[in-house]
Amino acid sequence: MKKLDFLQAFRGIAALMVVILHSRINYPINDSSVISNWLFNANASGVDLFFIISGFIMVYTTRNSDGSFFYAIQFGIKRLARIVPVYLVLTFIYYIVMRIAYEIVGAKFDFTWEDVIQSLMFIPLNLKDGGAPFFGSPVLHVGWTLNYEIYFYLIFGISLLFKKFRWLAFLAWIATSLYMLPHLHGNSITLAGTEQYNFTGYLNIVTSPLIWEFVAGVGIGLLYFSPLRIPNSVVARSIAWISATFAFWWIVSGVHSDMGITRWGFPAAIMVLCFAIASKTYEFRVPKWLLWLGNISFSLYLVHPLVTNPTSVILWETPARESLRDPSFLPLMVALSLAIGTISYHYLEKRLSNKVRDAILSLVRDLFSKHKASKAKDTPPLPF
Repeated sequence: MKKLDFLQAFRGIAALMVVILHSRINYPINDSSVISNWLFNANASGVDLFFIISGFIMVYTTRNSDGSFFYAIQFGIKRLARIVPVYLVLTFIYYIVMRIAYEIVGAKFDFTWEDVIQSLMFIPLNLKDGGAPFFGSPVLHVGWTLNYEIYFYLIFGISLLFKKFRWLAFLAWIATSLYMLPHLHGNSITLAGTEQYNFTGYLNIVTSPLIWEFVAGVGIGLLYFSPLRIPNSVVARSIAWISATFAFWWIVSGVHSDMGITRWGFPAAIMVLCFAIASKTYEFRVPKWLLWLGNISFSLYLVHPLVTNPTSVILWETPARESLRDPSFLPLMVALSLAIGTISYHYLEKRLSNKVRDAILSLVRDLFSKHKASKAKDTPPLPF
C-alpha cells in the first residue's frame, strides 16, 4: 500500500478542494478578480477525482476475491460500515444544528425527519426533477455523492459472485445501464455528468453518466495489475508530473468545466492512471501532512457543512456580514473544518465505524461457521 500513498494525497486534496468551494459559496468574498475565480471556481472537480479513486480502490481491495457469497457479504459489510455510522451521526447532528440556527434567525429549516430517514437510506430526495446529478440532495447535502457510491458498491459486490467472469458481468451491467437503457428509452447517449435521461425514480441514479467515472477508476485498477509498466524511473516520474500539470491546467482553465468523464473527470483519470503505472517503477514520497489529510478526507468532506452552513446562517444576519466577505475569513473556516474533521476521523471513523464493522463481521462469521457445521452434520457418511 505504501506505493499507493499518492492516492491518499489525491483524496486529501480533493476533499480540501470541496471544503474551499463550499466555504466560498457560503461567504462570497469581495475579491472578484480573475485570479480569485481561477483558483476557486473549479474546486468541485474534487468530486470527480473522488469517484475515479473509488473505482480504483475497489479493484485493489478485491484483487484476491474468491467469488464466494461469504466474500461478497464481507465486502458489503466493510464498505457500509465505513460510511453509514459516520454519515448517520453527522446527518443527525447537522439536522439538529441547522434547525437551531434557523430558529435563531427566525427562519424555517426546509427539511423534515422523514427527509433525514430517506437520506440515510441513500435515496435522493427529488429523483424526478431535482436536477442532475444531485436530485434534491440529502439533508447533509454533500451526501449526494454517497448515493452514487452505495449504488456502485452494490453492483460491484454483485459482480464478485460471478468469480472468474466477474469483469464480464460488471461490464455487461455497465453496458446495459449506461447505454442500452437510455438508448431504448429514446435518449441520445451523453457523458456529461450534469445531464440526466428522461427517467423517473431510481433509474436516474442507475443511468447517470457520472457512473462512468467509477468505471474509469476500475479500468485504471485493471491496468495497474496488468504487465503494463514504464521501465525507466525517470521517465515514469516525469510522465506522472506532466499528467498532474495537465490536469491542473485543464481544470482551472475551464477547457471543459463541470462534472463528468469527458470534462473534469478526463484529466483526473489521466493523472491517476499515470501515477498508478509510474508507481510500479518509482515510489512517490508523500509528505506526512498530505497523508494525514488523506486519512481524514472522508470525515473532512462530511463534516465541513457543520462548520460553514450554521455559521453562515447565523452570522450573515449580524453586523459582521461584511467581515465574513473578506478573504481572511476563508482560512478560518477551512482550519475549523480540518480540526473538526480530525476529531470525526478519530472518534467516528477509527472507533465507531471499526467497532461496528468488527461486530457485524464477527456475527456473520459465526453464522457461516454454524451453517457449515450444520451442513456437514446432515451429510450422510461415505460408503467406505
